[in-house]
Amino acid sequence: MRSGWGVSHRSDGLHYEGEWFGNKRHGYGCTTFPDGTKEEGKYKQNVLVSGKRKNLIPLRTSKIREKVDRA
Repeated sequence: MRSGWGVSHRSDGLHYEGEWFGNKRHGYGCTTFPDGTKEEGKYKQNVLVSGKRKNLIPLRTSKIREKVDRA
């Protein structure tokens, strides 16, 4: 049973980094979904209760990535 700070990488691409209690996301954490969307904030019993969700656009071409890195 997970409790405390930890990281979870699932086979479907979901990634969670944050606090756990009773084997559930509980406390502050950040979930990254396979499409690049992120949820960050406070979780209670696996549910985001306060925070925000961001849709990120993945940078696919190296030229665009280089321009962003230089900025």
